[in-house]
Amino acid sequence: MKLIEWYIFRRIATTFLGTLTAITAIVWIVQGLNRLNVATDSGSTIVSFLYVATLLIPSVIPLIMPFALLLATVQIFKAMNADSEMAVIKASGGPKRLIVVPVLILGMLAGAASFILENGVTPYSRQEFRTFIEEVRANLLTSLLQEGTFQTIDNGLTVHIAERVPNGGFGGLFIADRRDPDQELTYFAREAAIAEDNEGRQLLLMRDGELHQRDTDSDAVSIVRFASYAFDLSAFAPAAGAYIVFPKDQTTPYLFNPDPENPRFQENPREFSAELHKRMTNWTLPVIMGLIGVLVAGEARTSREVNGTMTATALTLGVTYFLASYLLEDIAAQSAFGIALLYILPLTVGGLLLSLLAKDIRPALPRPVARLVEQVSDRVVAISRRATAASVKSGAQN
Repeated sequence: MKLIEWYIFRRIATTFLGTLTAITAIVWIVQGLNRLNVATDSGSTIVSFLYVATLLIPSVIPLIMPFALLLATVQIFKAMNADSEMAVIKASGGPKRLIVVPVLILGMLAGAASFILENGVTPYSRQEFRTFIEEVRANLLTSLLQEGTFQTIDNGLTVHIAERVPNGGFGGLFIADRRDPDQELTYFAREAAIAEDNEGRQLLLMRDGELHQRDTDSDAVSIVRFASYAFDLSAFAPAAGAYIVFPKDQTTPYLFNPDPENPRFQENPREFSAELHKRMTNWTLPVIMGLIGVLVAGEARTSREVNGTMTATALTLGVTYFLASYLLEDIAAQSAFGIALLYILPLTVGGLLLSLLAKDIRPALPRPVARLVEQVSDRVVAISRRATAASVKSGAQN
């Protein structure tokens, strides 16, 4: 690259990485807080919180990168306009490629990173996330049984323990089972522990206790004393691996050759093809967004034009293309023509953008619409900055 191209590339790349990091941090915090209960239930709050939130990052970065590049491109070209650098480039006879090439290279690099994430990292992180969640749920009964509190583990089923004993069992157990409308069961036991039988079912083994059974129609109560009793808890502990694996959770090699016995594949085989072709085309999103940024902001303009319409127009075009591309994913899951459109859309829009750049045609929104979008985008940016600053301050205090 020439010196001016390297200068533009470096400035946009720096802003792009900063924007991507800030937005990813916000998403990481929000997603982690949404799943804080999972981390709490697992018994290792801090480690699990970080682990669960981090597993979600590879799947959201490819969605963030296109908009981070779009905003970075527009922001840098606005700054260059404000410093009259764009006017100098144009007045000196600099060709359009001086500003197009750096953005294209950065878009290709971002697209390559997106391709690697979606085809190499994301499927494994999604599978690991689902496995982790199921493991937490499988151990949920143990974590729910907290000493000194009444815990409802199912509708009409309440458990209370007096204390936990060193061997992992419980002392002083009370169970009220009101799930059957015809009878009420109440269990008392001096000791109890959770174990698995040969079939993998979870059982609550109670020792030295009583079972009180009351018939709701006659109010007759029968009392049975027992030395040991097994209460089946398997219905409330889902087995690990019982979750549904969607096409987006599968690895790319698997999508090339799905298992014909897969129930999900038998239900809708085209859904697997759509996911595969989506991964083959999604890398073009950063390239298209970068070209939109160049088209909208890559020209010398007046101060009023810079401050009034650039960001609004770029965001409107970028969001429109983003929604169109993801709408095609649903269409691709229904028809072969939809799969073809996944390739046709980026080729057509990319060619159109390059043609407009070559002809020096600059799109712009009507001024009232641009002003409204600008205000909304400024508000979102301000909120994002405050949220980032608050999270950094909170982390420093902790």
